[in-house]
Amino acid sequence: MKTLNSLSNINIATVILCGGKSSRFNGEDKALLKYDYNKTFLEHIIEEVKGKIFVSISNKNKYLSIINNYNNIGFNIDFVEDIYKDIGPLSGIFSSFEKLDSDYIQFLTCDTPTINKNFLEYTNSFIDDYHDAFIPVYDDKPYFLCSIYSKKIFNIIKENIENKKYRIKDLIERIKVKYINLKYTIFSLININNYDDYYYFQKTMPQYFAICGKKNSGKTTLICNLIKEFANMEKKVAVIKHTSHDHSFDTNGKDTYNFKINGASATLIYSPLKYMLVKDYKKNENEEENLINFINEMKEYDIVILEGFKHIDNIPKIEIFRSDVSDAPLCEENELQAIVTDNLDYKSDLPVFSVNNVSAIIDFIVSNLIII
Repeated sequence: MKTLNSLSNINIATVILCGGKSSRFNGEDKALLKYDYNKTFLEHIIEEVKGKIFVSISNKNKYLSIINNYNNIGFNIDFVEDIYKDIGPLSGIFSSFEKLDSDYIQFLTCDTPTINKNFLEYTNSFIDDYHDAFIPVYDDKPYFLCSIYSKKIFNIIKENIENKKYRIKDLIERIKVKYINLKYTIFSLININNYDDYYYFQKTMPQYFAICGKKNSGKTTLICNLIKEFANMEKKVAVIKHTSHDHSFDTNGKDTYNFKINGASATLIYSPLKYMLVKDYKKNENEEENLINFINEMKEYDIVILEGFKHIDNIPKIEIFRSDVSDAPLCEENELQAIVTDNLDYKSDLPVFSVNNVSAIIDFIVSNLIII
């Protein structure tokens, strides 16, 4: 009798399925939709997966620049081209097993952008030597194309193609499936099938931008003016500011201060209307990742404004400078989205706004940097 044994040393590859027709996106490639300000869906998934990655495509030309950029900085990505054209994702699954010497393949779709590395580790833990497929289920929907398949089903896939049974459900009916219910986990899966899905997904992402500039250039004043305008629009705003000093964020002699200096990892004090939480965190060497983690802590707010952060690349930035402090921005113009200044004669290829024209700055931010 076959036993159901979990496997510890698994020969598993990762394949990202791209290149569908995207008919509900008027042919626009969903892999190249923006995940956030700088990254596409494909880039986000690549950075979550890391390790050796294969991208399943029908035509690799439109992905070459992205893949080459990642390979140039140490990633290990290759293509799997469809052997059969125009038969849907079954061709990508078949072609991947045909090319790769792996016992299992973790397939991911480029239009499921909520995938992360913890989700992959979690689903991999369900692999055993009895089942042929390991399929996550979220909101009662099985995600057949964000699943793990065993190479044991290769001949079944081949038979289905020969018999022109191209639907994934036709394959599922012929194999042994383990369903992985995500209901009581921290994971969620969302398919972006149309523009409404995409707009809703973007609305769930933190909306953020940075105001940067030299000291005494007016960053805080501008941010306060922006907050007032957004508050008038009934938007909830949070602000993140970085300091290079290790502040205690509390007052010497207060109870919460004493708790902290005596070893508490976190203290929280609250009143009827507000609370303050002070806790330790382990700094990541990648400052961008630290910042994104903090931004993600602010998901209950409509807009997150960052003060400073001129040295972090992958965030949308507006720089403010005043003529009595400097005669030009600190950042290169290709690192900025706009400039705010009191020098009305300043010339730039970027949009330039007066420090006093807050409504125009708001209009630019809402039209170009965030979705509200």
